[in-house]
Amino acid sequence: GGSAGSVPDGRRIMLRRALLKTVVRDLLRRPLQTALMVFGVALGVSILVAIDSANLSATRSFDLSTETIVGRATHQVQGGPTGLPEQVYRWLRAEVGIHQAAPVVAGIALAPDLGGRTLRVLGIDPLAEAPFRDLLPPDIPPEMAEFYTQPGAAILGEELATRLGLRPGSILRLQMGDRVGQVTVLGVLVPAGSGPRLRLDDVVLMDLAAAQELLGMVGRLSRIDLMLGAEQADQIAQA
Repeated sequence: GGSAGSVPDGRRIMLRRALLKTVVRDLLRRPLQTALMVFGVALGVSILVAIDSANLSATRSFDLSTETIVGRATHQVQGGPTGLPEQVYRWLRAEVGIHQAAPVVAGIALAPDLGGRTLRVLGIDPLAEAPFRDLLPPDIPPEMAEFYTQPGAAILGEELATRLGLRPGSILRLQMGDRVGQVTVLGVLVPAGSGPRLRLDDVVLMDLAAAQELLGMVGRLSRIDLMLGAEQADQIAQA
């Protein structure tokens, strides 16, 4: 028995088998369409997996690069969209007495000759960098000494230089908004600290003054990185 309108278990099984046979018979009758359908589903799944993997890899690379750029700073003095005057850095060191301070100029640039790849220009003061980041070796090799003096000189991470086919002496054009400039690859390096090479995969490292010139920020800084204790942080806030 059973309630009105219900289907007995035996008949339900027979209906399922009949439906399955009908579907299988239809698929076998059109093998080419069946193969194309299976291929389409597999291709769609593969594309979704590939996109997710690429996004995860790009996000991880960006996070590692950001970690490298920020370094061991505990605090930052940041400007607005146009940055802040260099005088703030001199004031912090000379008048406030904060010596664990490093000026930074940073900006985003496109490489039009490399398919519009997005790169991060990072300008640093090598004399103030050591406590904050391991981007440069303690003693810069003689062949990289022009990093301090040559206008437009840049150092790239080994992974980035290899991927883009750039070597010492190569010219790299960069576009920042409506401005186009160029840098000369002085050398390649791997960060002195431990960690994957992707840490510098999108960074164009320059001397502070050269980066200011390239980014149109002469006389200005993007931020000042600081290593402070609680009392020093309060001292700066009050000043």
